[in-house]
Amino acid sequence: MSFVHLHAHTEYSMLDGASRIGDMFEAAAAAGMPACAITDHGVMYGALEFYKQGTRSGVKPILGMEGYLFDGNRREKPDHQRDNTERTYHLTLLAADDRGYRNLTKISSQAWLEGFHYRPRSDWELLTEYNEGLICLSGCLSAEIPRRIVAGDLAGARRKVAQYRELFGDRFYLELQDHGMPVQQPLNDELVRIGRELGIPWVATNDSHYTHKDDAGAHDVLLCINTGSELSDPNRFKFDSDEFYLKTPEEMAAKFARWPGACETTLEVAKRCNVEISMGKLLLPRYEVPSGHTLETYLRELVFEGVRRRYGDAGGAPAERAEYELKVIGDMGFDGYFLVVQDFVNWAKNRGVRVGPGRGSAPGSIVSYALGITELDPIAYDLMFERFLNPERIAMPDIDIDFDERRRGDVIRYVQEKYGSDHVAQIVTYGTIKGRQSIRDAARVLGFPYMEGDRLTKMYPSLIMGRDSGLGSALETCHELREAYAAGGAATEIIDTALKIENLKRSAGIHAAGVVIGRDPLVEHLPLKRGDHGEVVTQFDMNGVEELGLLKMDFLGLRNLTVIDLTRDAVKVNRGTEIDVDSLDLADPKVFEMLRRGDSDGVFQLESEGMRRLLVQLKPDRFEQIMALIALYRPGPMEQIPAYIERKNDPSKIVYLHPALEDITKKTYGVLVYQEQIVLLLQKLAGYTPGQADLVRKAIGKKKRDIMAAEEPRFIEGCVRSGVTELEAKNLWALIQPFADYSFNRAHSASYAYVAYQTAWLKAYFPVEYMAALLTSVKDRKDDKPKYLGMARKMGIPVLIPDVNSSEMDFTPVGESIRFGLSAVRHVGEGVVERIIDARKAKGDFESFYDFCRRVDYQCMNKKTLESLIRAGAFESLGHTRKGLLDKYESISAEISEQRKQEEAGQFSLWGGGTEDGTPQYSDTPVSLEEHPKDILLAQEKEMLGLYVSDHPLLGVEGLLARMCDCSLTGLVDRSPGDVLTVGGLIATVTKRVTRKGDIMMLLQLEDLSGSSVEVILFNSTYEKFSSVVRPDAILLVKGRLDQDARDDSLKIIALELHEPRLEERPFEISVEVDLCTPKLVDDLKEILGNHPGSTQVFLHLATGERTTVLRLGTEYCVDTTNGLYAELKANLGSSLTITL
Repeated sequence: MSFVHLHAHTEYSMLDGASRIGDMFEAAAAAGMPACAITDHGVMYGALEFYKQGTRSGVKPILGMEGYLFDGNRREKPDHQRDNTERTYHLTLLAADDRGYRNLTKISSQAWLEGFHYRPRSDWELLTEYNEGLICLSGCLSAEIPRRIVAGDLAGARRKVAQYRELFGDRFYLELQDHGMPVQQPLNDELVRIGRELGIPWVATNDSHYTHKDDAGAHDVLLCINTGSELSDPNRFKFDSDEFYLKTPEEMAAKFARWPGACETTLEVAKRCNVEISMGKLLLPRYEVPSGHTLETYLRELVFEGVRRRYGDAGGAPAERAEYELKVIGDMGFDGYFLVVQDFVNWAKNRGVRVGPGRGSAPGSIVSYALGITELDPIAYDLMFERFLNPERIAMPDIDIDFDERRRGDVIRYVQEKYGSDHVAQIVTYGTIKGRQSIRDAARVLGFPYMEGDRLTKMYPSLIMGRDSGLGSALETCHELREAYAAGGAATEIIDTALKIENLKRSAGIHAAGVVIGRDPLVEHLPLKRGDHGEVVTQFDMNGVEELGLLKMDFLGLRNLTVIDLTRDAVKVNRGTEIDVDSLDLADPKVFEMLRRGDSDGVFQLESEGMRRLLVQLKPDRFEQIMALIALYRPGPMEQIPAYIERKNDPSKIVYLHPALEDITKKTYGVLVYQEQIVLLLQKLAGYTPGQADLVRKAIGKKKRDIMAAEEPRFIEGCVRSGVTELEAKNLWALIQPFADYSFNRAHSASYAYVAYQTAWLKAYFPVEYMAALLTSVKDRKDDKPKYLGMARKMGIPVLIPDVNSSEMDFTPVGESIRFGLSAVRHVGEGVVERIIDARKAKGDFESFYDFCRRVDYQCMNKKTLESLIRAGAFESLGHTRKGLLDKYESISAEISEQRKQEEAGQFSLWGGGTEDGTPQYSDTPVSLEEHPKDILLAQEKEMLGLYVSDHPLLGVEGLLARMCDCSLTGLVDRSPGDVLTVGGLIATVTKRVTRKGDIMMLLQLEDLSGSSVEVILFNSTYEKFSSVVRPDAILLVKGRLDQDARDDSLKIIALELHEPRLEERPFEISVEVDLCTPKLVDDLKEILGNHPGSTQVFLHLATGERTTVLRLGTEYCVDTTNGLYAELKANLGSSLTITL
C-alpha cells in the first residue's frame, strides 16, 4: 500500500519545523508516496518553493496550511495572552483546486492583516466566506474538536463536527494522529466513533516537523534556539516523542492498523488536490495612457521628447540608440514597465524628492536617461544597454531607484494611491542560520562553554563579500577546523549538530527596498502578511514574486541623498547662496586635491580607512578614476588595485594582455575593472554577439559549471579565429573566470561615483553645512554620530551643545560652527521640539527656565524630557547651571503646572491678582549657581547626547596615543579576523559577566576621539592579569586578536594585553642601520613622511655597530602621527627600520 502525508511542517514553520523541502520530496519519492502536503503554522511562506520542487520531483505537491482559528471575531484582541491562546485552535486546510488555493491565500492574508494578535488568526467568518475549493482536516491535539474531546465535552465536540461538516460538506475529514502519547489512542477511538455515527471519513496524519527519525535531535535543538533553552533543562518546551517525522507508508500502516481506512483515505484526499500555479506570465500593472495612444506610442513620444531635452535634437547617435532600445523593449513587451517607473520617479522629482542618478545597470539605457529615470548620459560614459536588457534573453528589467531616505515612504504611498493599496506591498526576506551562527547556537544549546563555540568559529574562514562560507565548505578549506572536527569530543558533537541546523530558516523580515506592484489585488496571486510596524508584506520572497510575473521594484532610501539636500538647504539659510549640485564640474581641482589627501571621511563610498589610503596612493585627478576605484574596492578585483595605481601614476608600466584589449581597457590602464569589459572582450576576441557575451558573463559570475565547460572551447576557438594564440586564449579565459564573480558593472560604478563626487564637492566647498547634514542624517545612530562629531573636530569645526534658544530640530550650521539639534537629545521627541520652536517663534527667545516652563505646553514637557534637556546643557545660555536646575526643576515645574491649571480654571480672575487683564503674574525663584565637577558634566552630556560634545578626555593626547597603535578603531574594518593588533582609546563602559564555570569575563567598550568604538573581551586569565587598569574612562592601549561575531558580523577584540600609555609629548623617532639606509629607502621615507605633514618633530637614529648618530630632521619633515603614519611606515619599510613610540 501507499500513503500520503497531509499534515507536514517545513523549515518555514520557523524554529519549529526542521524539514528542508528538497529532503521531504526525496524521502517521499524514495518511499513511493505519490504526493506530499505542506501545512506550516499560520503561513504560506514555503508554498511556492514547495510547489516548484514537488513538480520537479514527480511527487504531487499539496498546498495547505495549519491555520489558527479564533473562537470569536478575528479583529478582537483579548487583553491577556492566555485568553487568546485558550480561544485559538489549530486547523488543517488543504487546497483542492485553483480556487481553493486562492481562497487559502485570502484566509492566510486576512488572518495576518486583520486577525493578528500574537499569531495570525482566522475566524469562522473567513472560513464561511472562503471555504470553497478547500479540504478541511479536524486538526491535531491543539485543534478545537480534539481539545473538546480530551476535556470530556463530547457533546460539544459532536456539535463542532456537525458544524464543520455543514460548512465543508464531503471536504471535511476527521484527523487521527498517533505519536505514542497516551491521550491519542482514546482520542482517535472517539473520533472514529463520531465519524461512523455521522458518516464522516477519517484520515491518518503524522504532523511531521522533521524528515527522518534521527532528525529529532536537530529539531530539539531548534526548539531550544527558539526558547533560549539548553537541552539539559528539564523544564524546557519539547515534543513528547521522537515520532514527528515523515514516516514511510509501512510505518503509518502499522501505527494505524487499529483504525481501518485511515491511511487509504490519504490517497483519496491526495487525488482530490490538483493545484496549478501560473508562472512566467507578465502581470504588469495597468498604466493609463492618454486617449489615442497605446503603451508603445506613448512611450515613444516621451522618449523622443526626452532625447530632444537631453541632447538638443532628436537625430544622430542618440536617436539611433533610442530606436534600437525601443525595439528591444517593445519586442519583449516591457513598454508598460518603463511608463510605470518613469511615472513615480518623475512624480518624486516634481515634488522635490531627491532621486539618485541611477543604480545597477539601468543607466546603460538611453531610454531610461530620456525618461528621467536615470541622470547619466550612457553615450558620454560608454555604458552598455545589453548589460541592462539582453535581447537574447527575455527577463524582466531590473531598475532600482535611490530616494532621499526621508521621502521613500511618500513615493511608496503615491504608488499605492495610483494603483490601489491592495495592489502594492513590500516584500518578505528570510533570515537563515548561517555557518558560524550554527556553531555558536549548537554549542550553547548543547551546554558547552561559550569559549568552545568561540574557539571553533575563530577557525572559520573570513567573510567573502560580507557573506559567510557554508560549514561544509569551511570544513573542506580550513585545515584547523577539519582537524578539530576529526579529533572527536566536543568539536565533533557541535559541528555535527550545526550541520543539521545550518541554513534552516530562522526569521522573516522585510526586504530593505523591495516593493511589488500588481495588476490585480495582490491577494489574487500570493499571500500577504503584516510587518512589525503595520506594513503590508508579501509572504513570498522577491524570487517568488518575480516568478509569478509580478512587477518587483527596489525603492531604496539612500542616506547620502538626504545629506545632499540637507546641505543644499543649509547653505541657502546659512550663507544665502543657491547651489546646484546636479550640474557640477567633474574636474574641479579643489575636490580632487581634497581626495588626494585622503580627506574623504563622510564622502559616499570613499570614507573607509582602506579607501582613504588608496586615494592617497592613487592621487586621482579624473572622475573616471573614482569610478574605477569604487569598482575595484571589492574582494576579487581588489587584487588588481596595485597594478591600476602603478599604471595610473606611471604610464610606462601599462601593459595590455593582447593588443586587441587596448581599446577595451585603455581607460583603466590595461586592467580589467568592469563587467562590460568582459562582454566586450568576448565580442571582440571570440566573436560573441552582445547578448551572447552577457549570458556567458552571467553564467561565469554565477559559477554555472555546465555552461562554463561548454563555453570554454567556443571561446578559445573564437579567439584563435581572431588571431589570438591558443595559449593566450586559455590565459584570457583563466583571467575572466574569477573576475566575473565579483566585478561591478560600469553603469553602477558611474552612478555611485557621481553621488560620491557630489558629496565630496559639498564637503570641499561647504564643510560646516555638510558636517551638520551628516550629523543630522545619523542622529539616531549611536555608533555613527560620534564618528562624525570626531570628523568635525578634526576639521576644526566647533560643535556646540544644544540650546533651547538657538537649536532647531536637527543639527544646524551657525556661522562656522554647528549647533546640536534638540531632537538628538535622549528622551526628547520631535513633537516636543516642535512645541519649543513654536513657543520661541511666537514670543521670542526664552528669558529663563521659568519662562520656558510657562510658555511651552506643560502637557508635552514631562519630567524625563526636562531633566534630559538640563543634563544636556540646553539651558546654560539662560544663566542657569545644570546642578542648580537639577536641584530645583521638579518644584519649579510643579508650581508652574499648578498655576496654569488654576489659570485655565479662571481662578485668577475670580480671586483677583495677576496683571490688569487678569492673567497671572509670576516671579522667578532664584536657582543656585553651584555646578557639578567637569567629569560629571561630561558624563551627563554623553548620557543625554550619546557622545562627548563640549570636551573629551582624549583631546590633546590623541596624537600621542595614535603613535602607539598600529591600527585605528575606524581601520578595524579593513583588517581580517584573527589579526593581532594594537589599538587605543577610552573605556566607555565596563560590563562584568560570570560564565557557567564561575569564571569572570569582562566586556569593555573602547572608543576613540573619532567616535568609533569596539567591544573588547577579557577572558578570566587576561582579566586577572590586567584588572588594575580596567575602569570606566581609563585611557588604554589594547593588544588583542580581532574577532568577528557570527550573529551580527560585528568586530570585537579578544584582549591579550592592556596597558595605560605614557601620554607626555615626545618626538617621533626612527632607527635604521646605516647599511640599510639606501637612497631608495631615504626616498621612500621622505615620501611617506611627506604624506603625513604635521607638527611633531622627527629624529632619525643611524646605527653603526655600537655607535648611533642622531639626526634631527628639518621642520619640512614634521609629521602628524594620528593619521596612519606608523601603519604606513610599518607596512612599507617595517623590515628596514624601527620606530620608537
